[in-house]
Amino acid sequence: PALAVAVLRREAFLGGGAEPPLQVEMRALVHRVRGRFIDLTEVHFEPDRDKRWAMGARLYSEAESDVQGILFLRPDLGNARALTVFDGAALGTATQSDHYRFLWDGKAVRQIGNLTTHELLDRETLFASLGVRAAA
Repeated sequence: PALAVAVLRREAFLGGGAEPPLQVEMRALVHRVRGRFIDLTEVHFEPDRDKRWAMGARLYSEAESDVQGILFLRPDLGNARALTVFDGAALGTATQSDHYRFLWDGKAVRQIGNLTTHELLDRETLFASLGVRAAA
């Protein structure tokens, strides 16, 4: 799911600037996460972004001092589990992981090359692995 989120964010950025076809290299950073998280995986997804953010702000302000964030589902990514971290102390030291090359065709990232493992993944396969058909 993290790679799919990175693809979506890069597409929004490149598409917003109407960038021509190009290649973008990115490194994945990995953190160990330890802490106590509010489990919202059973809470109905609120499609309105402003309402979701208001709920997050309320949870953040009401959180007990020993709560480091929330666990929730991302219906846009096949109900993949995701974390929002309120307290940076819950994150371990970042370590560099795989090195990727995103192949932007002017409309979408069509292929993702993993330069560490030498694997090539197309956009449709990535999103299908999460059980979603992502429009581009």
